[in-house]
Amino acid sequence: MASGTEVAEEQVKLVIGLTGGIATGKSTVLEMFRTLGAFVLSADEVARELLQPGTQVYLSFVESFGKEYLRSDGQVDRAALARRIYLDPNARRRLDSLTHPAILKRLREQIEALRASGEKRPIVVEIPLLYEVNAQDMVDRVVVVASEHATQFARLKRRTGWPDDQVEAAILSQMPLFQKIALADWVVWSNGSLEETAQQVREIWKEITEAAEEDRQ
Repeated sequence: MASGTEVAEEQVKLVIGLTGGIATGKSTVLEMFRTLGAFVLSADEVARELLQPGTQVYLSFVESFGKEYLRSDGQVDRAALARRIYLDPNARRRLDSLTHPAILKRLREQIEALRASGEKRPIVVEIPLLYEVNAQDMVDRVVVVASEHATQFARLKRRTGWPDDQVEAAILSQMPLFQKIALADWVVWSNGSLEETAQQVREIWKEITEAAEEDRQ
């Protein structure tokens, strides 16, 4: 029978943080990791859950921002809110103070539940502002999804339809990509085709699974 220490060691899973800049392809890369066999978590999905009507975070949001950013069905108008926070640093800080503690708490709970379960797959957790909110302690290693500025700009422009100055302001509102790259264990460059991106992800996944196997030995 395994001792308590041995059981604890068997239950430890490798947790990979996935981050990058706005419109660099983080969600696409997360899905690629899911397809390869990772157990994936997403800060954005948690944020959507926490901002559902009736939750404490939702009520605090309405109290702080009013009903200006609510749709007719009561749901948060995420597109309108995104435009506001990228142009208004004070609004962004207010939103961050309302949501980030709850998001990180929920992600920590999810990670700990998986660590304590029989799940053997490495965990990949997408946290867009991983470095900005100093959440590196939640993960063992980090993958940064990056692209050249022109590609990032074009993607965000296409996705939002915002004027050029607002697109640029949104990009500049986050930690510069070169700083994230310098801190990363792996970098996925998403400038090329989906297959080129997928090939990089497959290579990184091979290294992740090898590292996870070493941790279990």
